[in-house]
Amino acid sequence: MMLAAGSIICLVELALVRFVPGLILGAIAGKMAMAATPYLLSYGVAIIALALTTIIVNYAIGVHRFAFVIPLLLVEIGEIAGITLRSAMSSRF
Repeated sequence: MMLAAGSIICLVELALVRFVPGLILGAIAGKMAMAATPYLLSYGVAIIALALTTIIVNYAIGVHRFAFVIPLLLVEIGEIAGITLRSAMSSRF
């Protein structure tokens, strides 16, 4: 139930970010932040992944299921490696 509600909220958020990004940025950060508009959709997708993962992990912890720990740890290691590689590649240019 919580995952469904979270998914619906995330889809609404993604639709708003996709179709009216200026309204979202203007409301949150003012007109000075409008230069960030091209990055808002990518940021929204990343935040949705984080939000849904948080819901799933909190539920699993609540029902004492910990099978997610190893896969989540592998994803985190991959994320750190990806950020490190991207940072190293962008510093070359």
